[in-house]
Amino acid sequence: IGHTDRTYPEFIEDLAQKYIEGPKFTKVECDSSMPELTDEFVRQRKYKARVFTQFTILLRRTVVNSSRLFIDEIVRMINIIILGLFMATLFYNINNKDMQGFMDRVGVIFMISCTMCMGALSHYLISFPEERAVLIREQASSLYDIAPYFFAKVLGEIPFSLDQPLILILLTYWVAPLAGTATAFFIQFATMFLTYQTGAAYALLIGVLITDRESLINIGPLLNMPLMLLSGFFANLDRVVPVLWPFQYLTFLKYSLAIMLRTEFERNDDLHYEIQEDGVLMDYSTDDLLELVGVDLSIGVAFACMVALYVGFLTLALVGLLFTAKRV
Repeated sequence: IGHTDRTYPEFIEDLAQKYIEGPKFTKVECDSSMPELTDEFVRQRKYKARVFTQFTILLRRTVVNSSRLFIDEIVRMINIIILGLFMATLFYNINNKDMQGFMDRVGVIFMISCTMCMGALSHYLISFPEERAVLIREQASSLYDIAPYFFAKVLGEIPFSLDQPLILILLTYWVAPLAGTATAFFIQFATMFLTYQTGAAYALLIGVLITDRESLINIGPLLNMPLMLLSGFFANLDRVVPVLWPFQYLTFLKYSLAIMLRTEFERNDDLHYEIQEDGVLMDYSTDDLLELVGVDLSIGVAFACMVALYVGFLTLALVGLLFTAKRV
């Protein structure tokens, strides 16, 4: 340093030693009654509130924060209204007699199901990375545990996701028109809602594994396309190559389509399709129509598969969040 031969660390150490030996330095003795700051002490003192108390406080905060995002909610509602009006105009008054009407009816159901899936993916893939940064910061301060936060987030945001399927089904259901019975309407609405929630759980899982927001935005199409391609709408799943065979059972859009298509063709008494084959007019039954689009699952089985995927995605997301948050 300067004209001396000492290095900078040696200079700082010498300066500190001179300060300690000087008259201005006062040594403070620690209180012997204070506990030693060990890992066990930190673990015991980490969360003073009980798990249920943490959950209720975090649930209240999630609801309040979601209600404050008024502009974002309005934008999402405007988007779904515009898309719903476009679909209502495109699929207005579908006929129920020939192959063209049959394909239009399958098309509108696919669009409704796909809109719920992609809407959830786009919303949570963008919003969760910001929330994750807050979670990591509050975890470092030992404010709460991860599990209460996760369940509070999932349950607290459910009421704010009801508007998406409700608006879309009100704009398209009677315009098409789809099956007119009340039972069919509520089955379709429940399926749309479950599709949205499963898409949200899938997005949470991806958001836990990939923490960079820009990367999530860039790989969004990569996450969306397999769901659509393996849903059974674009290609017959019986011809899927062996490599992709297991992935078709993880595509929740497939089960959503199965429920909605089976509900439509089994509970709509106005449908009577006569399709010409080799110059002969054939009268197709409901089973024949469902076989044409590759629907071989019952409503109960498809619903159970969607619920299993929803719970599975949430469980994996929670485990991943526990692991990644502890490492940060």
